[in-house]
Amino acid sequence: MPIINSDRIEGALHVSVVMSAASDVALAGLTEREPKLRAALIAELIEFSRLYVSTQMPVNAAQLRTLLTNASRAQDKDVADVLIVEISAMA
Repeated sequence: MPIINSDRIEGALHVSVVMSAASDVALAGLTEREPKLRAALIAELIEFSRLYVSTQMPVNAAQLRTLLTNASRAQDKDVADVLIVEISAMA
């Protein structure tokens, strides 16, 4: 995701996430609905990057995890959690 400061691109936010399902049955359903969930995650990442990320400060992974989990659950109740595997903000 681009990190935008005022009117210019300042850097990039790189995030790897894993979604966990509430159950094995729910997991099969999540796989089918993955494109819709991915779109919700990307929209939330763009907004988070715009509002809260700077290349000069560490990324608040706890805040991002909460936002991504809530956005995923809003799209699909079978999402149990979103785990951030890797995160970095680079110029």
